Amino acid sequence: MEIPIRPPFNVMVIDADPTPFWIAVPGLLALSLILLVYSGLSARHTEISYGE
Repeated sequence: MEIPIRPPFNVMVIDADPTPFWIAVPGLLALSLILLVYSGLSARHTEISYGE
């Protein structure tokens, strides 16, 4: 059963195949590693001042 979509929004509907497992999993792991390294480096360079 297809739901009709009116003209302004029908350009956003795409029938796409899911990403293959061998691309999706390493991609998510790489993204997680990049974010973890970035947050570690930015935390290392953070200065905390407890007094004035």
